[in-house]
Amino acid sequence: MNEYGLTIGMAAVADEFIDDTSYDQSKPTLGSIGIIRQALDHARNVDEALKIFGQYNIDFSGGPPIHYLLADPSGKAVLVEFYHGEIIELLNEKPWHLATNHLRCLAEGDGGCWRYRLMSERLETQEGQLNATEAMQLLSQVKQDITQWSAVYNMASGDIQVVIARDYETSYTFHLDIQKP
Repeated sequence: MNEYGLTIGMAAVADEFIDDTSYDQSKPTLGSIGIIRQALDHARNVDEALKIFGQYNIDFSGGPPIHYLLADPSGKAVLVEFYHGEIIELLNEKPWHLATNHLRCLAEGDGGCWRYRLMSERLETQEGQLNATEAMQLLSQVKQDITQWSAVYNMASGDIQVVIARDYETSYTFHLDIQKP
């Protein structure tokens, strides 16, 4: 999350999509994590971040292919995925958005992912209104053996809660002063 509340999350997707990013010789190339840094350093909202994503080739060769969930305090959110050389932007249709480790652009319904289904059902039941504790509890319910961290960002207040290595008994909290764009 940056000082404007723009937040970018990422999740690995299947290795078969490692070469699905587009390539344009006229654009510079950034690694899959470098694009996050570029957007957080230079964008104030989702729209500005999407423009930055469009200015670069994204290189997944240093790690697994990933997709990106971008959100800002206005309530706008978009899942950015790469498939067959195209950048695909999936906007939120509800006041929330979510992603797990599968391409949503290919999925029907929950995509056969119990984790996605559980989160979707909980968010639907709660009308997307979870406090930080409830959000972290939900993340703990959908963790995997390979989960490295779970984070809850309050884009309006700047409060951040992070759990490392699935140790949901130990939570680290941070605060970032949020500026108006």
